[in-house]
Amino acid sequence: MTSILIAGAGPAGCAAAIGLARRGHRVRLLDRATFPREKACGEGLMPAGVAALGRLGIHVEGVPFQGVRYHHEGRVIEGAFPHRQMGLGIRRLHLDAALLDAARRESNVRVITGVHVEGPIFADNRIAGVRADGEDFRAALTIAADGANSILRHQLGWDASPRTKRHALLGHFPGPPAEWVNVYLDDPQEVYVTPLPGGQRLVAALGEAPHIPPRFGEPIEPVRGAAPLAVRAKQRHAPGCALLGDAAGNCDPITGGGITQALLSAELLAQHIDDLAAFDRAREAMLADYRRLTAGVLTLTKYPALLRPALTVLSHAPGLFSRLLGVAGGNA
Repeated sequence: MTSILIAGAGPAGCAAAIGLARRGHRVRLLDRATFPREKACGEGLMPAGVAALGRLGIHVEGVPFQGVRYHHEGRVIEGAFPHRQMGLGIRRLHLDAALLDAARRESNVRVITGVHVEGPIFADNRIAGVRADGEDFRAALTIAADGANSILRHQLGWDASPRTKRHALLGHFPGPPAEWVNVYLDDPQEVYVTPLPGGQRLVAALGEAPHIPPRFGEPIEPVRGAAPLAVRAKQRHAPGCALLGDAAGNCDPITGGGITQALLSAELLAQHIDDLAAFDRAREAMLADYRRLTAGVLTLTKYPALLRPALTVLSHAPGLFSRLLGVAGGNA
């Protein structure tokens, strides 16, 4: 059995802990937060993410949605996921709790919360664990799944994140049931509305100066901010260590697949745990089309003259729209 330490108990870290434990590895899972916790995050789980949760044997209450509706200059362009797949609107609070509970139930996983990781420790020219709250936690392999603002990525000197003025505001609002994620492109920002259980909806505004439009009413709880929206790592693995999830880099969330990609990457890591280079190649191949799609959508939002004809094409080519949503949903 390999001893593995995972810093970060979000979706990527928990999914990796569960998958590795079921393959016979001993895992320690650390997080500075105590759970349950609230986290500013897009709460639409794409179809491939729903399937990944199912493979872990985890069920979380959510609202199914069949695709995305884009609203622009009074037009509505509707696209369904391919093969009648469904996404799931799910509170991040509940998703984190379900994943962490599942990790705790694994006999090979020890969960330690409320501990602050300070940085990596080294031995014999390799990363040998982390120092957290003044104590050394050693392992044969350390996985940094500590998010977009990863302490370990920064401490290792692997950060290469671009400068961006884009950030997000997210809040929960009362709202009617819906079978679609609605995306509004009429302002100099993008506003995503995701249906959630309990008569709620997540409203997320993305842009350089995002704001929640007043038409959504009063939030159920305080609106939260999120940044950075894009992260890059110039190196993602080394002897004794690998980056996972947002710590390894993420795309602007404009295409909405962040949690799904985290769960799928965790699966890949468990499958390739004995060859980190192979894991990294497989992850990069999996993310290639998703990254290209995200870059293309970002370009369209910057240039309204391009956005209008692009949406017209999608409105007349539902098959193409469905295939693009398949890429965003985690399917190549």
